[in-house]
Amino acid sequence: MLDILVEVDKVCKRHNIPYWVDYGTLLGAVRHGGFIPWDDDLDISMMEEDYRRFLAIAPQELSEQYVVQNSDTEKYYPLTFSKVVDVKSRTIDSTLDFSQSKRKHQGIWIDIFPIIKGNVRFRRWLDPLYGRCYRRVHHFEPFNVSVAIAYLLYPFVWVLKQMMLLLSMFCDKNLRMDEFGLTEPLYAMQKHYSDYLPTKDIQFEKMVVSVPNNYDKVLTDYYGNYMQVPPEEKRQIHTTSYEFCD
Repeated sequence: MLDILVEVDKVCKRHNIPYWVDYGTLLGAVRHGGFIPWDDDLDISMMEEDYRRFLAIAPQELSEQYVVQNSDTEKYYPLTFSKVVDVKSRTIDSTLDFSQSKRKHQGIWIDIFPIIKGNVRFRRWLDPLYGRCYRRVHHFEPFNVSVAIAYLLYPFVWVLKQMMLLLSMFCDKNLRMDEFGLTEPLYAMQKHYSDYLPTKDIQFEKMVVSVPNNYDKVLTDYYGNYMQVPPEEKRQIHTTSYEFCD
């Protein structure tokens, strides 16, 4: 994951694309100087306009070992954000879902989240419905009754999403949120542009990464007393094993 981040960081710096490490990765950078010891993913975020630029540039700029993965590049990809995946590896997940088992690339990855202008009050009631429909339309599970219903509802909730984005044009210019469809409480929190950009640098393992300029407030909003290490029984992992090839 660190090697992927090094590669992504080079592309972003080459093209002046601001990004920052986020969520558990940001927590690890501040509290541990790198990965949280029991963590097994890596998250970065970008403003949507920078995210779109990255998606346009990255396929030509990344080394052959890495590919961009999202619903535009893979049929069985049900998420609203993108990943950069190492094609010379494979992850074995104890909670493997239908879509993941069908994907062409199942290697080690990092997540890249787009941050859009908006107000969570507009999003909160629509987000769970939009997320469920989006995932099922994009092959999160085999075709069944819930998928059929999702296909019927998706055009309607897509239009509602566009209306919410239009309303967001008139909200406070400082308000930001994650893309629609990420229904976990952490992603549903309101963000403030001025707390994130311009970024500052911090050590993360063997490299220097970008973090929000007011990372103390960001982490406090996310996790409360973030410097307190959780008890062992609350330390969660996603992946059970990895495979590598030459």
